[in-house]
Amino acid sequence: MNIDDSYERQIERNARWNFIVNTSDLLSVSLARSFIFHLTVLPLYAGYLTSS
Repeated sequence: MNIDDSYERQIERNARWNFIVNTSDLLSVSLARSFIFHLTVLPLYAGYLTSS
């Protein structure tokens, strides 16, 4: 058993966990960006500053 085999086994063992965590991270970042998108925030801010 050499270091490359051990490394490959470690990658295969954690592949599903890494996929799930990276996918959920991408989804949460995309959701957060949709809330701060300029077309969402700017009209809300303009409405707060003006009476119309």
